[in-house]
Amino acid sequence: MTRLQHIRRASETAALILALTTTLAAAPAHVSDVKRAPARDQGSAPQEIGPPASERIGRTRSFNIRVGQTVSLRPFGLSVRLMSVTEDSRCPVGVECVWAGNVRLSLRLSSPGGATRRVSLNTATEPTEVVYRGRRVRILEVRPPKREGRNIRQRDYRIRLEVSL
Repeated sequence: MTRLQHIRRASETAALILALTTTLAAAPAHVSDVKRAPARDQGSAPQEIGPPASERIGRTRSFNIRVGQTVSLRPFGLSVRLMSVTEDSRCPVGVECVWAGNVRLSLRLSSPGGATRRVSLNTATEPTEVVYRGRRVRILEVRPPKREGRNIRQRDYRIRLEVSL
């Protein structure tokens, strides 16, 4: 194994450990605290995640979102809609690359009484996080992994985002 492959594998392992640690730390206290709306129903109410404000735990929350889905984080007073994945230049699994690549998302952020803001967010290039009304939003994970010779359809992306105060 070459030095570059060792570095890439170590980087991937560290990213996985960070994602797992963040996921466990930000998980809701009870499964009943999470309410999900179907992703395909564009006219449905936003997805509700988290306990009521009176039962807030922590200042960070991570969640999964799909293209076209809106997630409402009640304790944070924030709704996030994943509009599209506008770039996916990640290095495919099993391919040796000089750069890991980048994923760029188009998000719509809104809060009660606040103006809606459309933002781009990246995994490897700036901006890698955005602050909206005092809440920081960043990408934790992009699924599925990129495979050589295969295109990923917008509806197949699963994005893990993190919101913190």
